[in-house]
Amino acid sequence: MKHSFYCKKIGALSDELIKLLHDFCLTTSYHWKKGDDFSSNLINCSPLPNHLLNLYFVEISKYFQPSGHCGTNIARMHPKSYLREHSDLNTVRGGDLSRFFKTIKIQIPIITNDQVFTMWTETIDKFHVEHFVTGGIYIFDNIVKHCVVNGSDVYRYNIISRFKDSSIKEGIL
Repeated sequence: MKHSFYCKKIGALSDELIKLLHDFCLTTSYHWKKGDDFSSNLINCSPLPNHLLNLYFVEISKYFQPSGHCGTNIARMHPKSYLREHSDLNTVRGGDLSRFFKTIKIQIPIITNDQVFTMWTETIDKFHVEHFVTGGIYIFDNIVKHCVVNGSDVYRYNIISRFKDSSIKEGIL
């Protein structure tokens, strides 16, 4: 969904859920599958198990109707890695761009540090850099070109979710 902002923090997960997700991040297995939009030495993903997904929905329902959920996973970004500049519109297969104009993408860092940041670029001299804090719930514009850098020596873990834009609760944006 195209926004009038690059990113916006709309809330935060509870400390209890962050702890459960933190522990899950460190104990689950991550995979890369053919067709992913990034290389296996950059980002790997894992689905959330149902018990964590249910707890996640309880908290995220302050902002979104759970019926509008389109998908959620945990992404692990390798240390000293760079997700090249891209627009998520470039990842569409089969030419169906409509889903990007009807969904909201959110990111929630679970394990991060101050050497991880996202940058959006509209032109060579118009850009925005943001560091997302642990547990913060961020809506961001994935249509504007953006990149992610993990300049640290440790993995970064974050939740990536998509919701139908019609499911966002009034007043959030």
